[in-house]
Amino acid sequence: MSDIKLQPLQLERLLGVLNEQNEYESEMSRQMSTWGPIPKTKNKSAQIIKKIFNSSGYDFYQLGDDINLDTDLTKPKDRFRFREYFDSFQKEKEGRGFNFEGMLSGLLNGKPIVSKEKEDIVIPSGFYSVKSADPNENFETGSLLTSFRNELDDIIEDGMDSEGIETPYDLMKMDSSYDKYKRNMLESAFISSDGSPLGWVFAHIAPNGITYKTLSSDELINIMMTTPDSVMRSRSPRGLRLSHKELMTNPNVITFPTVTLEDMQKVGYVKGRGKKEDKIAELFGKYSSKVRPDVLEYVRKNPNRFVKKVIELYPDRIMDMLRTQGMVDFS
Repeated sequence: MSDIKLQPLQLERLLGVLNEQNEYESEMSRQMSTWGPIPKTKNKSAQIIKKIFNSSGYDFYQLGDDINLDTDLTKPKDRFRFREYFDSFQKEKEGRGFNFEGMLSGLLNGKPIVSKEKEDIVIPSGFYSVKSADPNENFETGSLLTSFRNELDDIIEDGMDSEGIETPYDLMKMDSSYDKYKRNMLESAFISSDGSPLGWVFAHIAPNGITYKTLSSDELINIMMTTPDSVMRSRSPRGLRLSHKELMTNPNVITFPTVTLEDMQKVGYVKGRGKKEDKIAELFGKYSSKVRPDVLEYVRKNPNRFVKKVIELYPDRIMDMLRTQGMVDFS
């Protein structure tokens, strides 16, 4: 295999892209040090996302909505935080399914569930199992072993042929005379901890956004029963693999904010720019770049209140300056 040689112009463009990406990541890191990133653990992320929505006055979404965070989030700090959160999905695939559960429950005003139960989140409309994958990948159901064994006992008790039925997949591939056992297995497995049927969310996490489809257990079971190609052998003998082609028809879309380097550079302290907020930031000396932009804006809009608070904090110092110098010298 021959070495790939780049022409000078190609090399210059590549270096330009890499430098811009490095600048972007450096600036995003600076922004996150100011605002704080959305946590990656699903309990904390759900809490922080709900806090963001409540404090900024955004409406929570309903499951089945197209979620457009690019148009709905208006405050720069919120846009930056959600952009960084989604970027982390691409960089850190390990555990991102849990991250997605936390994000989704936050956006829907629910809460994630950390347990061995079937459900992953609870929202106002009920309990849901959440399955996420890369684009065009299929989905795993999780373990059906207990309900499968119960149905296998019934098959034997009813005098049906059980030879070769060793896994849930084996049962699902039997002919229609076994349909009641298939359906019973799925219905008893797809139950939440309170005894109600589960809802389902299937999601593909792509570099440009997330597509998702929500189904009730009845809808999912009907697809599995009537479309043989929707069910495939799982990596685990305990469960089933479900075809994304059958499940992800007409999905909803979650769109994340588009954030550029220039967008971020407009927010916060910039040395030598000369804006009022920059001059206020310089009151804090070496910490100028670390003062939150919303604090700078507050001081700019409320100068009298800010000065009054300073005087209340240091009345003796200020009175001494007035007595000895006839003025307040802050140098």
